[in-house]
Amino acid sequence: MLIAPSPADLHAPAVEVPLSSRLARPANDRLRSARRARRSPSGSERVLSRQELADACNEILDAMYATAGHAPRWAGMNANYIGALERGEVRWPNEHYRAALRAFFNATNADLGLYIDRPESLSSAESSPAGHEAA
Repeated sequence: MLIAPSPADLHAPAVEVPLSSRLARPANDRLRSARRARRSPSGSERVLSRQELADACNEILDAMYATAGHAPRWAGMNANYIGALERGEVRWPNEHYRAALRAFFNATNADLGLYIDRPESLSSAESSPAGHEAA
């Protein structure tokens, strides 16, 4: 069920993400390289597009839900989401999306550059370096 935003929400100021925060996140070259190493199923001999990857993952998700006996649900992967993953804006997609990506590429989370980027605790966030560990 969709809930319409209240009139107050429509006039709320936009939250600006500082450019320095956006630039601090490195691109996910592993996922991008994995996608670009595949050919489009269209027969064009071009690399697999972001939308083609999203479509393939959505098919995997549909099959996963059917096998598990879950009611069909809309799997929302699209070209924009794949782009966000490749740009590093999203580092740890939800469990089902990770499973679909792993199944499509027959790879691990680490192979695809997917890792949890949030600190375990506030104190570790303050003392840890900017680096990351692959999950």
